[in-house]
Amino acid sequence: MATSFLQTNNGAIKTYYGTGTGAIAETISPGDGYRLVSVCIHNGTSPATVANNVITFQPEIGAAYYTVLNTQSMVGVTDLVWQPSRDIFFAANDALNVAWANADGVTYGLNVTFQNV
Repeated sequence: MATSFLQTNNGAIKTYYGTGTGAIAETISPGDGYRLVSVCIHNGTSPATVANNVITFQPEIGAAYYTVLNTQSMVGVTDLVWQPSRDIFFAANDALNVAWANADGVTYGLNVTFQNV
């Protein structure tokens, strides 16, 4: 997967971009003092194979505290936009994991946006 971070507005907004045709297994750490704004996935075609996209908050204190924030079936989905209903704040080494098997090899674009608080 080709990936990159783009910072705008003097670091107020930080967006992670990734694209590829294989599985998504991205663990993203925005750094201290950020909150999650959105996770977006665009698929070039509709996936046919049953598999869920799973978004998990992973605090640095350990796996006992990992929390699944969203699970979404990707069958027939060309655009997924997910925004948390409550603020999720990140400390220095906290991370967000986005995972999807993508067994059909669909070309996708992933972007995850964080805001400095």
